[in-house]
Amino acid sequence: FYFYLYRPVIHNEGFGDVEYKWSNGGVPFHFADQQQRDEDYFIIRPLDGYHPGRIEKQVKAIIQDQADDFTTPHVIWMEGHDSSGPNAKTPQLLRDIRAKFPDLNVVHSTLSDYAASLLADADRDALKLVTGERRSAQYDRRSGNLYGYTTSARMFLKQRNFEAERWVQWYAEPFCMFSGLAGRDINDRYLDMAWELLLQNSAHDSIGGCSLDEIHDDMMHRYKQSIEISKGVFDASVKHLVRNIDMSAFSSTPESANKELFLVAVNANNHTREEVVEAVIDIPKEFDAGGFEVVDKDGNVMPVQLRHHHPVQPVLEQMIDRPMYFDMHRYTAYVQLGTLRPFSLTAFKVHPIAPREERNASLISTKRGFTVMDNGILSVRVNHDGTLNISHEASGTEYLNLASFHSEGEAGHAWVHEAVKPFVSTAGTKPVITVTENGHLSATVRIDHRMTLPADLKERKTGKKQTGSVTISCFVTLRKDAERLDFSIRVHNAAESHRLRIHFPTGLEATHSCGEGQFDVVRRSLERPNTKQWIEQPMYDFPMHHFVDLSDGDKGAAVLVNGLKEYEVLPDRKRTLAVTLFRAFEYIIAPSSRQDYTFQKGAQCLGDQTFELSFYPHRHDWNKGNVYHEALNYNVPVRLVQTGRTNGTLPGTKSLLRIDPPQLVFSAFKKDEAGEEDCYILRLYNPTDETISGEVTTHAILRHVSLVTLEEKHLQDIPLQYKDSFEITV
Repeated sequence: FYFYLYRPVIHNEGFGDVEYKWSNGGVPFHFADQQQRDEDYFIIRPLDGYHPGRIEKQVKAIIQDQADDFTTPHVIWMEGHDSSGPNAKTPQLLRDIRAKFPDLNVVHSTLSDYAASLLADADRDALKLVTGERRSAQYDRRSGNLYGYTTSARMFLKQRNFEAERWVQWYAEPFCMFSGLAGRDINDRYLDMAWELLLQNSAHDSIGGCSLDEIHDDMMHRYKQSIEISKGVFDASVKHLVRNIDMSAFSSTPESANKELFLVAVNANNHTREEVVEAVIDIPKEFDAGGFEVVDKDGNVMPVQLRHHHPVQPVLEQMIDRPMYFDMHRYTAYVQLGTLRPFSLTAFKVHPIAPREERNASLISTKRGFTVMDNGILSVRVNHDGTLNISHEASGTEYLNLASFHSEGEAGHAWVHEAVKPFVSTAGTKPVITVTENGHLSATVRIDHRMTLPADLKERKTGKKQTGSVTISCFVTLRKDAERLDFSIRVHNAAESHRLRIHFPTGLEATHSCGEGQFDVVRRSLERPNTKQWIEQPMYDFPMHHFVDLSDGDKGAAVLVNGLKEYEVLPDRKRTLAVTLFRAFEYIIAPSSRQDYTFQKGAQCLGDQTFELSFYPHRHDWNKGNVYHEALNYNVPVRLVQTGRTNGTLPGTKSLLRIDPPQLVFSAFKKDEAGEEDCYILRLYNPTDETISGEVTTHAILRHVSLVTLEEKHLQDIPLQYKDSFEITV
């Protein structure tokens, strides 16, 4: 409607008319000084034009071109483009169309009314079933291109968005609700503020990373605010919960009560876990003995690997007294905790002890000139070019030459990727390889690469001497009993216009990739059909949220990502999984004329940045291989709190919320939107293809449970199984 009728009739303009002549009339406005000369022109007194003589021809044209688009009598005409406002002349245009075409029932309607009309009149049995994502959606010149490469534009935005979502979704909101159930007053707007700031960054050109630097600078500030608010909510919530923990299971005497130290582990997801965590424990100097041990309520001593220690004097804040300080000795160490139940606070006691001589076997050794990491589950050989050979004991599979880095030139823009030479790889090079940590609980190898690249797109196109560089420090960490290998990748990027990816050649006979998305794990074919006749060529770089997985059914490999959003399975025999770290490009747009913003460098992702991901080999497919479980444990780390003895009523190990089986994924635990007292909303979903019957158990006593829509409209009551649980089928 906008281009067929609105522009021709209101403005006497066609689709391709983008130049405005000063002689056309109207009153233009533009700042003519150095401060604002680069701002757009505006028409402050528009022309009062109307050209009804064009109505008949344009209506016939739109009817003819849309003849095969609809399967019901209801045809939709859309007004406007992505930054346009309403025009008071539109109702007059509709009246004139009805007068000239009395057989057409043209209604000024809404999308919801149109959808209701389709639902009422569509012959569902006759409709063609379309499956898949349709990521190449443009089928003619009237339809739109998807422009899907915004998934990798300004990756730092996606990483920060992921961090903000984690803070509010997994830490702040659910534990705020748990503290409310435990008696804390949670009637404030802090969570609303955190969510609102996050949502303000979700406009398509904002989170897409395809706007001016000023817009994205504002976004980063909003993310910072959202995260800070979420931290405050989580802090207040956990303080309330911790002081209500029952620690009577730990023996004590009246004399020792004020000398006791406790560590509380907070598991903020719906999966039971036993893992090595990094703890920062402060021992008061008044009873520091040079070391410590951690024990559970049954007296079991947790394995500890001390990293370093030093004296500290942290500030003590008290609202009823002036700030003071503790005189402490701070120990940073790895601790292998026992079983942590879903959504639980688990207490451990910390005993200051004299240092012990550790005789545990370390995880790194040297074999035949190669650095080898081995925890009995994974064996990792560091090759001389910095790639890794990973052997997975459970599946009997060896993955070869993993984790090389690849750069390709980028001549595209925010919406489109266009690869240009030269292509540079770290495979076959000679990086610096260093063991930075080697203990019985955790070990890390550092691999330092340096790439020499063209400094910018001009150097790439002219073939001049390459004056740019990228330095990569890849920290590879293996922990005791871990089933995954963790990567922390620090990059200093001093080259423009290139895409940097990390490659994992899987060697799997997979036919599909499985990428986690919105309430789903999307199965995508690895076939690449002949698409020469397609208007919009297909994208083979796909989006993901927590993970992407490849499997041949018997064994598989997943890459778990912390905020990275784009992957591709290369069309090679090795089924190489390529994960994008960043895609740097020149920012040039053409809303009408070409606007060159290459002087803005935000889209070039220059400077220091850090990327985190993990390689997780497994048996079977993503579902049977517990990929979701491992991804959420990776991306929602255990939180640790140091405290004194508390004498509350909350058990020190029980789940505050548990959803069984773990194939049902937690999404949210929040107050209901109506604000009803003691009314909470639990959201969960089933990402598998099978119907799952499960059970929800809470620490609270339940009075009533009902099934509601996402709009929180009642569907049906759910009977209680016990006073604290109910069954659900999804």
